[in-house]
Amino acid sequence: MKDSEIIELYFLRDQRAIVLTEKKYGRLIKKLIRSILRSREDAEECLSDVYIRLWQSIPPENPENFRAYVCTAARSAALSKYRYINAKKRSGEVVGLDDTYPQPDGMPLADKIALKDAVNDFLDGLPPDARNIFIRKYYFFESVRQIAVRYSFSESKVKSSLAASREKLEKILKKRGLL
Repeated sequence: MKDSEIIELYFLRDQRAIVLTEKKYGRLIKKLIRSILRSREDAEECLSDVYIRLWQSIPPENPENFRAYVCTAARSAALSKYRYINAKKRSGEVVGLDDTYPQPDGMPLADKIALKDAVNDFLDGLPPDARNIFIRKYYFFESVRQIAVRYSFSESKVKSSLAASREKLEKILKKRGLL
């Protein structure tokens, strides 16, 4: 079934939308959640949160890219669960862009748009290898080792690429007054 047809079912408040979302994107959602939570039990709990978020946000949202929208909902739910679980521990095991740079929550809309534009410009300006490494680390929360294996790079190459990319992003955010 096409994504647009699934979205239409959400708009019609037809519960088959969730079943079809699970069928089409369930494996991807589970993989993304597990990469953040690293616990099968926590991931299973979080999975229902993802579907609740989708059900509550569509409508009014009408995502152009449903796959990306589903991934964002999964990532957001997993990060919320992670923060809840680790609120007192602060282990520092998972560090995402949300934890490193300004949080959009509570920001004026203009600042949210400026931050989104800055990050998009930053990603567009990276060479493909650096962009892939950065996204794998800070969006999908893969370890340096997983990234190195995925792209047949040394771990030191991955680490140095990440360091250079973080430095470049920091400069862009400072230049635009967002940091």
